[in-house]
Amino acid sequence: LKPSWLKARTSRSVGLIPRSVGFIWSRMGCWSGSQAQCLPPLSLQCANGLKDTDPSIRSQAASLVGALPVDEAKTFVPEVAALLADEDQNVRSAAMTALVKLGPAASSAVSVLIEMLSHSNVSVQTGAEFVLIALKYDVAEGIPELT
Repeated sequence: LKPSWLKARTSRSVGLIPRSVGFIWSRMGCWSGSQAQCLPPLSLQCANGLKDTDPSIRSQAASLVGALPVDEAKTFVPEVAALLADEDQNVRSAAMTALVKLGPAASSAVSVLIEMLSHSNVSVQTGAEFVLIALKYDVAEGIPELT
């Protein structure tokens, strides 16, 4: 049985939150079968998950941030933006998707995204450019040439 607050969040995005929450909770030793044994706050899961050493946890945490209500998720924008430079492609992809889902609430990441345009990894540059365009940032103004 899932608590009512989790059921409410589940209805916004088919399958994403239960999978993300269950995966993170299982890594924290808090998930057993279909019943939660303990319920850490989603914000704590995101904060810890975004900094985890396991790329699958970072990816799931970024996905979870993208599925949170915007008011809760916008506190994680700097951490999610930093994941665009992660060595793991799945983590970078989840971070891009989360920032795009947050839309204008992710505008605080613009300066970090601009810095990433000159990153040595071309896929990091491309990801940053994609997010900037999705956020409707004027990419023609003040952005360094891609190398």
